[in-house]
Amino acid sequence: LVTGVQTCALPISSVTITPEADALVNSYSPGSNYGFQEELRVDRGADESFLRFDLAARIPTGATIERVTFKTTAYTGFAWGGDGTVYTYLVEDDTWAEDSINWNNRPSVSGESLGSWWLWYDYSDYTVRVGEHSTDEMTAAVQSQLNQDGLLSVRLHSPGYRTNYRAREYADASMRPRLEVTYRDC
Repeated sequence: LVTGVQTCALPISSVTITPEADALVNSYSPGSNYGFQEELRVDRGADESFLRFDLAARIPTGATIERVTFKTTAYTGFAWGGDGTVYTYLVEDDTWAEDSINWNNRPSVSGESLGSWWLWYDYSDYTVRVGEHSTDEMTAAVQSQLNQDGLLSVRLHSPGYRTNYRAREYADASMRPRLEVTYRDC
């Protein structure tokens, strides 16, 4: 018998969480807002995309996060050369607003990448592909943010390629960004 160790015998639950806010920001139009478009984009550091998820609305307080898979649906892009990886970074400041975020006022990222994916496109390619990752870093970030204010903000960035993704405003809900979260409520 081990004392002081708490185990959770409750079954694992699963939930899919879509963003409550998302927007792309563009360095060529640094004061412009693109928060209500149907598209998110990353492009060689000139375009970045921000997403915020309301974890507390879908996951009970005190839950233990078992696994998180972050998915975004791409529909086109272009391989400029260099590092085409799309990196996900934690954004600690959740106060940005979808209708006012721009390049000039975008919040900074915190720490190393939470995960990444690589999708290759050329100009004539409109194939739907899903960028996704499921990492220990992403799981830890979701747990930490759930325990703090219940909100998770992330930034998508690619130093080499352009990739266009569907945003939360896109008509087909199955193509919107999402977190697939498994957890135990204990």
